[in-house]
Amino acid sequence: MAFAHRGGTEFAPENTYEAFSAAVETGYKYLETDVHPNADEKLMAFHDPTLDRVTNYKGKIRDFTSQELKKIRVNDKFQIPFLEDLLDLSLIHISEPTRRYAISDGGFCLKKK
Repeated sequence: MAFAHRGGTEFAPENTYEAFSAAVETGYKYLETDVHPNADEKLMAFHDPTLDRVTNYKGKIRDFTSQELKKIRVNDKFQIPFLEDLLDLSLIHISEPTRRYAISDGGFCLKKK
């Protein structure tokens, strides 16, 4: 069973809308991501709880609003997706959250319907 881990980094930087979208277009049926709530309690599909490693911003995702996060780019180019954006991608839906995390701060497997 093939998973596009963090969206499939062979297409675009990890956990970007572009990486997930390209993975679905390529035929991946399973996408793996972590999620973290932002200041507005919206879930962001992003591996780290902070923005520091792959953006020019510092700080925890939970301290930024949705409006602020919409402007932040990975590698100055790629969009950080909201979980709801990924759910709209080619009819994918959430399977069971991993058991070691709560739904508000955990990993999900997304499966194409």
